[in-house]
Amino acid sequence: MDTDYVDFIKEINKQGGPFQFVRNAREFPTCSQFGRKATNRSPKDIIESVLNSDKVMEAVRQYAAQNNTFKDTPVIFIPTHRTYIDFLLLSVLCFDQEMTLPAIAAAMDFMNSKMIGEILRQCGAFFIRRAVGDDILYWAIFTEYVQTHIVEGDRPVEFFIEGTRSRTNKSLPPKYGLLQILLEPYLRGNIYDMVVVPVAMNYDKILEEQLYAYELLGFPKPKESTSGLLKARSILDKSFGRVQVTFGKPISIREHLGVSIKRATFVCQPDSQWKMSEVEKRHIRAFGHHIIKNHYEMSSVSVWSIACSSIILLTSDAKDNTVKCGDFLKLTHNLIDLLRSLEIQVHIRKTVAQDLERAFKLHSDFITIEGDAKDSMHVLSTPSIFSLALLSSSSIDKLKECYKWLRTVLYSEFVHDPLDVDNEFDRIVQSFTLAGLIESKEESRLIQLHDRDSSVLLSSLSADILKNAFTTLDQRGGLQKLARNYSIHPEQLNNFKKQLTTYVELPGRSSKI
Repeated sequence: MDTDYVDFIKEINKQGGPFQFVRNAREFPTCSQFGRKATNRSPKDIIESVLNSDKVMEAVRQYAAQNNTFKDTPVIFIPTHRTYIDFLLLSVLCFDQEMTLPAIAAAMDFMNSKMIGEILRQCGAFFIRRAVGDDILYWAIFTEYVQTHIVEGDRPVEFFIEGTRSRTNKSLPPKYGLLQILLEPYLRGNIYDMVVVPVAMNYDKILEEQLYAYELLGFPKPKESTSGLLKARSILDKSFGRVQVTFGKPISIREHLGVSIKRATFVCQPDSQWKMSEVEKRHIRAFGHHIIKNHYEMSSVSVWSIACSSIILLTSDAKDNTVKCGDFLKLTHNLIDLLRSLEIQVHIRKTVAQDLERAFKLHSDFITIEGDAKDSMHVLSTPSIFSLALLSSSSIDKLKECYKWLRTVLYSEFVHDPLDVDNEFDRIVQSFTLAGLIESKEESRLIQLHDRDSSVLLSSLSADILKNAFTTLDQRGGLQKLARNYSIHPEQLNNFKKQLTTYVELPGRSSKI
């Protein structure tokens, strides 16, 4: 059969070379099934397709097998916990990459469901009580079972350090008792080392979005059951967007705790007298907060979360709760630029406008503006709280005390390590300095504010949360006592109250809104 000859090399060069050819639509004549017009591909898409190819993944697996420094070392996966899907998502990824499925610590609620319980059990789950209380026998059996998995098991262990799902998309305080159970085999000398891998899971939209909204309004949580699952199966027909799973750098317990905790003192203790001092417990608590900090650093801020924050800021000063599209896009872009200047990762798939259009379609059936705005507050809390303190004092010493005090007030909202606040303060000062927002003068111990509008904008993100915390503490009489502990003068405390009471004025003073 006669066909027209096409000089493909010549046509590719006309379109700017091979790389540009891959990105652009193919406008020249082609044959057979390649005659359809291809879509444009960004450099990021090309890189992801190459790195995720079968050949590259196989090469990575072979390299990991040859250079496995953690061979025969127990592995503990510690992911974030936002939805029921977290239980099986990590198992699906391990199965896809031909890795051993982990043993999953799941709540006892699922065991009562015949179908769900059996499915989870076959996927590697073992069930634990939510509250043990004073049941010493159960605690002893549970401890022995988990530690046997670690010492003698042939699979990794998956453990949720927060204990339960977060209804507000913010990290919950770590459960120190469960973490101590995991670390005991290393401290007792039963294993040479163990590896902890933090995992962050970010969802465009979670399955339980409506359920969480009702629970936050005071409605009781429905009991997990097979009939409830069958009734809710229609929800699977809806689109929930994408899931971004980020694996952190493996943490060797021997390297992390080897200096702070000397396990030689525990190895010689008999089981009947084995006990940890407050110093060792403090180090374990600090390690729990270190895992939460890793979750923060791996979490990315979504455009949709920033957009919801923009809507809240704009409607706080609007009489009829209407927002102009131009003002909305301008504020969203200003927030994204500001966060990027502070080296905070903002996840943009295409463009801001296209991502917002996709997000509005995704959340068209149910939108919780305040809930979605708080989705990224665990990442933005540090610069936002620092900005609030920055507006109250220019002295480095007073600013540091004020920052530590605000951190303490908001501990239940934004989990942090109380022993690491000083280092956290130094890091955020350096970040603001590199961004050009402030200038730190060590000789005079003063901080000069270069961009007040940006500081006001950042502070307004957490001002409403802080105002509610102030009100709660003030009613209980604990606010004045807390202020005295951190050398906060009554006049400074009154200024804070005034700023937070007139929260609407905060955004109004920023030209970026």
